[in-house]
Amino acid sequence: MIDSLYILQTCKDTKDIGALQKAADFVRAFTLGFEVDDALALVRLDDLYLESFDVTDGSPPSKVYGNMRSVAARSAERF
Repeated sequence: MIDSLYILQTCKDTKDIGALQKAADFVRAFTLGFEVDDALALVRLDDLYLESFDVTDGSPPSKVYGNMRSVAARSAERF
């Protein structure tokens, strides 16, 4: 894996206070493998955010995916 350093900063013309966070979310989504259009959705939509995690507990992938689907289904029911 190649490590890269990205420097993001605002300028005097920046009007959106969340622009820097949106830029960081876009870069992170893109480096995690999201398509550009999907990563741009993080910039356009205010209520959308990116969260990722590493699965390192030794569970087989099928069990992990099943657990994630279960949590997503429960979350969808609440909304």
